[in-house]
Amino acid sequence: MVESNNIYKNHSEILNYLKKAKEKLKSAKILYREEQYEDSATRIYYCMFHSIIALLKQLNVDLSKHSHNYILQQFRKEFINSKVFPQLIFSKILTIKNYREIADYTINEEISKEDVKSILKDCDEIYSLLKSHVLKKIKENKEN
Repeated sequence: MVESNNIYKNHSEILNYLKKAKEKLKSAKILYREEQYEDSATRIYYCMFHSIIALLKQLNVDLSKHSHNYILQQFRKEFINSKVFPQLIFSKILTIKNYREIADYTINEEISKEDVKSILKDCDEIYSLLKSHVLKKIKENKEN
């Protein structure tokens, strides 16, 4: 794990990623209500993606590669393998990623209302958890 004294060199950038994640979640809910399930699934994924970037930015992880797989691998390394968050969180994120890929890249597979309802619920919970972690670390950093 990256040294904690390097955490949060750029609070506003981290908070902007959380803001972007929140906007994606809001859009996902609107799209869900409008029965646009594939687009909702895509927004759900990007809520997770931007939340994860905020977490990694707090550790100053090099994100210059910015590929989705790389960012997910870094999240797994820094937060799942070190047991900051349970493996179940990562499994749910991978499920959400799978639905996003179906939505964006397939034409023969549909995403149901029930599928999106489930991943939207997971996204809400995971976003809240990741956001709380980031804000807690910012608060701790400001106190030190």
